Amino acid sequence: NRGYCTWNGFYQNVTHDSLVSMVSDIRRANSACGQLPFSWVLIDDGWQSVDKYDGFGRLRDICANTEKFPGQLRQTVESLSKLGVGRVGVWHTLWGYWGGIDPTGPLAGQYTLVKCHRAWSPVVKGESDVWLISSKSVHRFYDDFYSWLSEQGVTFVKVDYQAAFESLDSYADKPSDESRASIADMHTAHYDAMEQAALRHFGAGSIIYCMAHS
Repeated sequence: NRGYCTWNGFYQNVTHDSLVSMVSDIRRANSACGQLPFSWVLIDDGWQSVDKYDGFGRLRDICANTEKFPGQLRQTVESLSKLGVGRVGVWHTLWGYWGGIDPTGPLAGQYTLVKCHRAWSPVVKGESDVWLISSKSVHRFYDDFYSWLSEQGVTFVKVDYQAAFESLDSYADKPSDESRASIADMHTAHYDAMEQAALRHFGAGSIIYCMAHS
C-alpha cells in the first residue's frame, strides 16, 4: 500500500490546510500518471498541543494544536478521506512528547507526574528535568489518549523516542540504585500501557515502532 508521511514535506510545520492541499496536489499528479492514490497518511511531529516544537518541548494536552488544526483531527481525517485516503495515523513519543509532560498544563491536573532528570544525549543535545506520567497513571493516560484519537478517526500510531528512558539518570531525587529500579518499572509501564491501549482502540498491527534502540 502506498502512503505519505508529513515529516519530509513539512517537518514540524504541518497544518490541516497545508496537509490537505499537499495530498490533493499529489492525488492530481498521480491521477495524471495513472497511479493509485495514497491508502494511508501519517501526520508526523508538529500536530500536538505542546509548549514548543523541539527536543525540550512538553506535551500540554492530548488534543491537536488548535491553531494548526482548528477542526481537530476529525476534520483532517474527513478531508483526507474525501481524497481517497483510507487510514490516517499520528506520531507521538513514548513520553507523549520529546520533553515529557508540561507540569503547568492541563494534563498535570489529570494525571500524577514524576520529576526525572534527563542526561545529555545525542538525540536532544542537552540535559533537562522532565516530568513524566507515573506508572500508576500511565495506563489511564494512554487509554484516554488513544480513545480520543480513535474518536477522531485515527487508526494507527507511530511511537517515537522509545529508548528515551535510558537517558534518565534520576527519579524523584531518589538515590541512584532506587532511581534505576523506578525508571525501569516506569519504562515497562509505559510500554505496556501504550501497547494495550493501541490493541484496544486500533486493533492489531497498529503501531509503528521508532527509535526503540537509541
